[in-house]
Amino acid sequence: MGEGESPTFGFVGPRVALIPHQLHIAAEVSKREAPRVLLADEVGLGKTIEAGLILHRMRLIGSAQRILILTLRRC
Repeated sequence: MGEGESPTFGFVGPRVALIPHQLHIAAEVSKREAPRVLLADEVGLGKTIEAGLILHRMRLIGSAQRILILTLRRC
């Protein structure tokens, strides 16, 4: 199995306590050819961590040349 083929490639090493659903969504999204996703769930479930995992893996495998991140601040 090559370096980029491992299911955990790019997901090992962050200094955070990962929740299983974060790894699942990160793996699913980073496999897509042109991922366009909205990460939306309850407060505290790790959307920022998921986004970081996705971006990190995509940069490592060379599938992300441009990245756009939009955030919404509720008043």
